[in-house]
Amino acid sequence: MMSTEYNLLKGPKKSRIMEIDYIKAFCILAMIMSHCFEATFYSVDETAMGIHSPILWERFIQTCSIVIGASAFMFCMGFCENLSGKVKPIQDIIRGIGILTVGFLLNLTQYLCTFRGMEQMDEFLGGLYSVWIVDILLFAGPAFVLLGLLRKLKLKAWVIFIGSLALCGVGSLFVGFETANPYLNTFLAFFIACGPTFLFPLFHWFAFVAAGNLYREYYIRIEDKKKYYKIALPIFTILTAGYLVMANLQIPPTQILADNELDYLCMSMNPFDTLGSIVCVLTYMGFMWLFAQVISELNLKFHPFEYLSRNLNTIYCIQWVIIFLCDGQGLLPVTQSPIVLTLYAIGILAVDILLCELYKRFLKEKTHRFFGKQPILWVGLVFAVSIACLIISVKFGYTGAFE
Repeated sequence: MMSTEYNLLKGPKKSRIMEIDYIKAFCILAMIMSHCFEATFYSVDETAMGIHSPILWERFIQTCSIVIGASAFMFCMGFCENLSGKVKPIQDIIRGIGILTVGFLLNLTQYLCTFRGMEQMDEFLGGLYSVWIVDILLFAGPAFVLLGLLRKLKLKAWVIFIGSLALCGVGSLFVGFETANPYLNTFLAFFIACGPTFLFPLFHWFAFVAAGNLYREYYIRIEDKKKYYKIALPIFTILTAGYLVMANLQIPPTQILADNELDYLCMSMNPFDTLGSIVCVLTYMGFMWLFAQVISELNLKFHPFEYLSRNLNTIYCIQWVIIFLCDGQGLLPVTQSPIVLTLYAIGILAVDILLCELYKRFLKEKTHRFFGKQPILWVGLVFAVSIACLIISVKFGYTGAFE
């Protein structure tokens, strides 16, 4: 087995579990395609019909990216959080603060890529609240802090998981909740589906981190994975098929793919959807284990999926900058072809990997050394700039209300 280390903040080395590597690698591929879709590189024809309908393609993208993709990322966060068994709660808290800082910095960089000229300055300044959009990193930061605090209380993994489902239930009671205060709405978006900045509110998505944290404790004890999956995988597959049918047919209590005025109701799962998505991830993991067995027989010298997983955080950050730059500056023409969209995603991934390698070779050590000298100062500076962006945005018309 090979070893790796945390990318955002240095942490204890841990053994690789190939099925987890492959989960993250395929999620990266699906994520880039989903982000291309969301960045309006793809235009949905509302009148299209038939098996090749863009509407069906949109539903497929949504199912893969939300039900399985994002959920799998969160699950892997929890699963890999303490593989070595030596991570202390305070390390989770510190890492969470570091990830939150990187998240703010990434959001700011993304938004700057959309700037087109002084003629749109008022509109641009009004949109600076985008720095506070709770995407994966702005979710992951508080999630690690919360996990560290719960571990500090010496709570068992199963207690944390049950508590996370309770949090999900509480969050489900407040979907669409808003106040008249844009600052309060922006803060609440970290926890519930409030205002336009929520994507992965903590109350709804922490359950996936908690599930990964719980599953790891049992999974690493399984000596005969083949025997385990021979029994477990068929069960997981049947449950997953049933759940996906319910979700796509919008049969209550599923709501993850429901059509609604909030547009992002799929991001605020209820406990039933959460459990269903967790089963999907377990099925995904089982098939990735099978895939890993096939790949291992090839005795490859280079493992592309392991590479994607090993460089996950760097690739994630770079792809967003590329996509926002292409979208903001109109560098890629809009298409209605799923094939063209796929080629866009492959091209962006190729550029992403190239920039990742250049960063690792020429900038990574210098960057860590530069920011590592005064980490508290840099964290404070990024938070101060983020708060200033929110204040400016409110001054130029941001109301904190979902539109």
